[in-house]
Amino acid sequence: MPIETLDQLTTSLKSAQIRAKSLSANFGRLMRLVLDEEIEAVERDIALVKTGRHYALRVNEEDAEAEREAKKRITKARRVAAEHEIDIRFGAMVDAEWQRFKVCNHFGP
Repeated sequence: MPIETLDQLTTSLKSAQIRAKSLSANFGRLMRLVLDEEIEAVERDIALVKTGRHYALRVNEEDAEAEREAKKRITKARRVAAEHEIDIRFGAMVDAEWQRFKVCNHFGP
């Protein structure tokens, strides 16, 4: 294995330092690009939220709307059932009251 001279080692070291600086600069640029992309994505999401077109919010809104409609149907069914029960009970009370005042229609024994 040949032994390198001091000048060769110095040149090799300077070359390695230049490559390291270049890699460091490239890594820094890459990280800035990644961060810029992430910031742009967040800003797009914010814009979608503000306009009401964000997918996750639309799904939540659609789920909430479906749940509201289901609860509305259940509430209406319960109200109708309660109205029918009230009508039936009121009718039974009216019939019971009229039974107290019923007069026999036939005369004689």
